Amino acid sequence: MTYFERREIDSIMICFTEKCVIMPDFGFTINGKEELKEMFVEFFENNTAAITDHVTTELMVHRDDIFEVGELEQLIVSNDGDTVEARSRYILLFQRQDDKGWKIHRWFIQPEKKRFNSELDIFNLV
Repeated sequence: MTYFERREIDSIMICFTEKCVIMPDFGFTINGKEELKEMFVEFFENNTAAITDHVTTELMVHRDDIFEVGELEQLIVSNDGDTVEARSRYILLFQRQDDKGWKIHRWFIQPEKKRFNSELDIFNLV
């Protein structure tokens, strides 16, 4: 999350497998690191975001996989000054890598609620 708040895209990308799949609640699926990097570049060009709260509610280890379930709160500010406070539930699937490290292989995100201070639409932020 520190990499996210610092907008360090290359550092963020190290955390994901080559064939990662991200399923945000924006009506599309991101397939692979190349698409994910493009999404982060576009997002950071148009917005500033801060993670205001993060709680891991469940953690399960099964052989070469770790499942993390949690809740995340973000404050997103567009370059136009519009803000969105977003609270989401997520599931992360980490897979063990050959070097014995772990990387994110699947990321499912479901917003719980959104609060707007303007007409900003969260679906147009990415």
